[in-house]
Amino acid sequence: FLYSARFCKFPSNRGYFAVFAMSSGRPPTRRQRQQQEFVEQFREEAQQEIVSNLLGSITRKCSAKCVTQPSSQLTSGEQSCLSKCMDSFLDASQVVAESYVNTLQAKSAAEV
Repeated sequence: FLYSARFCKFPSNRGYFAVFAMSSGRPPTRRQRQQQEFVEQFREEAQQEIVSNLLGSITRKCSAKCVTQPSSQLTSGEQSCLSKCMDSFLDASQVVAESYVNTLQAKSAAEV
């Protein structure tokens, strides 16, 4: 059997998750399908954790920056500030994520 392996690292607040995926070019066995299902579930959970951490970080940082006097309603200035802050934070996060993916792809290509 010839196997090719892929290694992916997912950042999280507990360090890094490592995921291996293997294929032999043949139809997968039951065990391989179960392993692949586990890997997919793990990836989904890791992605959910990343998104949850990102949203929590956006909320904390933008609220601290934009909400000067906590009250039952936001002023129009606070709403505008929060909107701009969240947009900027999401744009920056997207640039970082794309850079990270490109780095992983380059490393993966170099190893082959």
